[in-house]
Amino acid sequence: MFDAAPGPDAPSPLSSIARPARVAFVSTYPPQQCGLATYCEDMRRAVEAAAPLHHPVVPVAEAGAEVARGALTTITKGDRASYRAAGEVLSASGVDVVVIQHEFGIFGGPSGEMVLDLMDALDQPVVSVLHTILPDPTGDQRRVLDGVIARSDRLITMARKGAQILTETYGVPAGKVAVVPHGYPEREAAPDRDALRARLGYAGRHVLLTFGLLGPSKGLEHAIDAMPEIVAADPSALYVIAGATHPGIVAREGEAYREGLMARAARLGVADNVRFLDAYLGTPALLDQLQAADVYVTPYLSERQITSGTLSFAFGMGLPIVSTPYWHAAELLDGGLGQLVPFKDPGAIARAVASLFTDEDAREGLRARVLEAARGTSWPAAGARIEALCAEVAASARGPARNVLRFPDMGARRGKGAPAAPGHPWDYLLALTDPVGILQHARFKVADRSHGYCLDDCVRVLIAASPEAGRPGAPAGLGAAVGACAAFTEHAWNEEAGRFRNFMGYDRRWLEEAGSEDSTGRAIWALGHASAHAYDEATADWAEHLYRRTRDVRRELTSLRALAFCVLGEHERRKRRDRDEREVFERFGALMAHQWGEVAQGRAADREPPWRWFETALAYDNARLPQALLAAAEACDEPRWRDVALEALDWLVSVQDRGTHLNLVGTENFGRDYDASSPLDEQPVDAAALVDACAAAYRATGAAAWRRRATDAYAWFAGRNRLGVSLVEPDGACADGLHGDRINANRGAESALAYAQAAQGMRALGALPGRAGDESEQAGKRAG
Repeated sequence: MFDAAPGPDAPSPLSSIARPARVAFVSTYPPQQCGLATYCEDMRRAVEAAAPLHHPVVPVAEAGAEVARGALTTITKGDRASYRAAGEVLSASGVDVVVIQHEFGIFGGPSGEMVLDLMDALDQPVVSVLHTILPDPTGDQRRVLDGVIARSDRLITMARKGAQILTETYGVPAGKVAVVPHGYPEREAAPDRDALRARLGYAGRHVLLTFGLLGPSKGLEHAIDAMPEIVAADPSALYVIAGATHPGIVAREGEAYREGLMARAARLGVADNVRFLDAYLGTPALLDQLQAADVYVTPYLSERQITSGTLSFAFGMGLPIVSTPYWHAAELLDGGLGQLVPFKDPGAIARAVASLFTDEDAREGLRARVLEAARGTSWPAAGARIEALCAEVAASARGPARNVLRFPDMGARRGKGAPAAPGHPWDYLLALTDPVGILQHARFKVADRSHGYCLDDCVRVLIAASPEAGRPGAPAGLGAAVGACAAFTEHAWNEEAGRFRNFMGYDRRWLEEAGSEDSTGRAIWALGHASAHAYDEATADWAEHLYRRTRDVRRELTSLRALAFCVLGEHERRKRRDRDEREVFERFGALMAHQWGEVAQGRAADREPPWRWFETALAYDNARLPQALLAAAEACDEPRWRDVALEALDWLVSVQDRGTHLNLVGTENFGRDYDASSPLDEQPVDAAALVDACAAAYRATGAAAWRRRATDAYAWFAGRNRLGVSLVEPDGACADGLHGDRINANRGAESALAYAQAAQGMRALGALPGRAGDESEQAGKRAG
């Protein structure tokens, strides 16, 4: 009946390798008497049953209130300092995940804003359970909930309506939201129903039940107004209203609301048919009432209730339900699993209840259907799902080194800083490399030999690692890895065909005589880059020698990306070598100017939304085109090319910018004319290309906005993305991309090298610690 998330049902790859997580719960908590406190206690017990660990609780309470014994620490509702202090205690506690029950009224400050102080102080990932989700919040409510969303790794709502509002109103990616229905307690051994009814004083009567804290929003007066008509149809009818008055109402006005309901029943002549149980019922007593009842009623006054614990309990017990159509009830009872009646309509309530009281077959048939539908939504089932979600979040956090790379406030401080590079960024790439080259694919983090090697990844190693190999302090083995990839590249050059081969099997046999134009262009780029930047001079000289042997093929390539790669290679090479290769810049610049006129200013000139690009469809590595055009404009002193490159890059960034994060051009858009609408699937190579292109735009213009955009693209790796998850790990491994609701947990060479290139680009901007002075250092080395 319910899915764990509104997206596809397929589990995340991490779920199969995640160990149980130790979870801390932040919420109101018994002995406080409120539905949220009970909910959190039930959730905690259910998670402990699924993962037998100690899962601590941090209660939120008014100053001086009694709190749970054994609490890890306590948050005083109106004391901002206590939120920060609790965050520090939690961070040092060793728990894996913090689950926050979010309701605006339980935290201090306007609309509960102090919860953000707690979240900012946490080192652990956060799962937030959202109990109120409004489609038209006040300014403060929107600000606070946006902050909670941005600081949360996953969000739980108990109804699909909540997931819908989160995606449509708050722009939350569907994959970040899990729908886990409100649990209900299972009874191991239920007492005999007839004996129970006799003990409760219900023998011989049809019982209509409402339970929970009393307050004016519950609409109980309309159910009482329905009682004369119900009693006329069934004189045995008894309406039981079980529950204490809400403590906040008692504090303001005492028991005036309850007393008003009692007076109303007496005035209508049904005082003997309405019974008030003025007590906060524990779970056993509550289950007794539910088992003894015949029909449950929730006559709430507003549709804007995303969840009701009392409704979930009644549903789980199989009670026929009569309810107004607030959001949770309308969703839960859809398909004839209950009777929905209009708001504030006692007559409709009376007719629905009377029909169930007087038709036992209909009542029992409905009970059976409800019991069947409720299977799988008990607290044990909900606890298992929540525990699995927390374990997955914890597993993801363990990999990407959250304390270094996470952007918990990505919405609040967009673009103000980049994540730090991992401490040992080459370890994973070295693990994928052998004397032949670098293996191109992995299953999770295990090299997949069945796919062998490819030139594309070996030359990426030359770009990313040759400036480091041989440098004092470089990781052991990096020089050997660069040497293996250089040898692979040399072997890949097919002199007779005038092209590079690309794919080689693990058995060292080439799978083709010539690779694609793009792989050839990428090899030429790497050779030009290594010719200029390889730290080892012998490697640089080898790269220059092979680069010169590719002169003829550079003149024959026609693919825009292949030519762009050639331009980028020559652009880097010219920083250290002669400048006699102007032809590649002129040819590429003229071709791109022609394409711009044909597409952006021609066929797509009047399209809405605008299409300001060189091609009618997007593909991979898109940002390399304007990056290369900026290089051609510089080499040929063509200001018009520069302007076109900046306009195209600005458009490309704009179609991927979601305000708080980038949603990279998805692979589903590849080949679709004039379409960048699909968010799926995102690949690391596109983020790396954006880093370099925006960095090039910054150097060309000096405009700080381009530097910020490079930072935004780099931050995509670290969690400022559609799913809010980091793809990178301390050893330099990088997930292969983002699916609709999860990361691609395979970590191939291309992805790790894309991240390494992006980090290299950020260091060159001086935006990351590292060797920003590489070029001057190498110039000195060569001069020496």
